[in-house]
This record gives sequence, C-alpha cells and structure tokens, in this order.
Amino acid sequence: MADLRLRRVTARYDRWPRDMRRVRKSAFGSFENPPTCLRRHECWIVRAEVDGRLIAYALSYDIGGDALMACLDEVAVHAKHQGLGVGFAVSGEAVRWIRECGIEDITCMAIDERMGKILARLGLADGAPVLDGHS
Repeated sequence: MADLRLRRVTARYDRWPRDMRRVRKSAFGSFENPPTCLRRHECWIVRAEVDGRLIAYALSYDIGGDALMACLDEVAVHAKHQGLGVGFAVSGEAVRWIRECGIEDITCMAIDERMGKILARLGLADGAPVLDGHS
C-alpha cells in the first residue's frame, strides 16, 4: 500500500469524529452511536492514513483500576482497503503501544473470522471467530 502512515492519538470524544464515522460505516455497513469507551475513557487510537485520509483505525483503552489490563475495543478498515494488511498493521501498532505503557494483559473480541486471524497472529486469541480472547 502506497504511503501508509500510522499515527497514534490519545483522545476522548463526546461526538464521533467525521472521518472515523465514515470508516466505521464502510467497514461495518452501518453507523450507530460511537463506542461508549470514547466518552468514558481516554482512548488510544491508531489511525492509518493514506495521503492524509483516514482508511482504518484501532481503538483501545486502559481498563483501569488495580489491574494492569487494556481493551483492544474496535478495529475498522474502510471497505476499499480490506484484505491488504491494514487491519493487522493498526492492530499490531495498538498492541505495541499498549505494551509500551507497561500493560501486558489485553482483552479483545473478534467479530468475524478475519479479525480472529489477526488477533491470533498477534498472540491475543487462539483462532477465529472468538467471542473473547485474553493474552
């Protein structure tokens, strides 16, 4: 993929950013309310951009409390860019970021077989599809 750029952003949103809404709608076929974690947590967002345009993102956050645990909550790739390794790239960068913060325990959920395979390659799940995977 030409000029894929991964950017790390820490944010909390009351409103869903337009570019993330566009990617989510393309990836999942519909747009609903943004994930609750965006309003409740300071989220770590890995943005994949080509020519300055968002094509994918991975959304994660520190679960907090006494446990050192994070959640890889959502990965969305625009339909035009699926199957090119972009989902693996943003997921891998999210896992690296989480671990750089000193967190080894990562919870996640695969909603389809492709995401299950990505999680398995990252060592977060034992195959796909899965409903819950822990490292």
